Amino acid sequence: MNNIIYEGRGRKVLDNGKTVTKIFDKKKRLNRITDEWLEAYHEVHERYGFVPKLYDFTDDKTIVMEKIHGTPITKLSKTDFKNDYFKIISKSFKILSSLYEYNINRSNWFWHCDTVTQNFMWDGKNLILIDPESWFILNDAAAADWHVKPGKAPKQFFADQLLSNLSHEITRWVL
Repeated sequence: MNNIIYEGRGRKVLDNGKTVTKIFDKKKRLNRITDEWLEAYHEVHERYGFVPKLYDFTDDKTIVMEKIHGTPITKLSKTDFKNDYFKIISKSFKILSSLYEYNINRSNWFWHCDTVTQNFMWDGKNLILIDPESWFILNDAAAADWHVKPGKAPKQFFADQLLSNLSHEITRWVL
């Protein structure tokens, strides 16, 4: 099958029927995906279920994951968005709450750093946060890449950023 869903910005996304494969070019290698990263991702998936299941990660450039059915929030019809608005908002806050719960006692937070509405898939019942390569193990080294002073990351900065991004995106889209 292998239909191309998206190609650009250093990646190609293929629909394989039951799975999706993301292939990254040499410049976009995923060298930050470590054993700690994989363990955290699988744990978030098992515990909360709001991320796609990962089946394979090979050679720092290919991810094979569960195919998620649904529509990015930004591409919902106005009628569907209006009808499901409160369910989507409720699920969004449940995801945020679950992330805080998961990370509250961790020294290095595991956080999705691209929480924009296009990365949330809605199927009328479930809200799934896609784009697994946007998850980071957040520590002072990662914070430096984001130009955040050591000691302030990740709790004070990244959590506020996620909530701010999501609120801004949903509000902007509604208006």
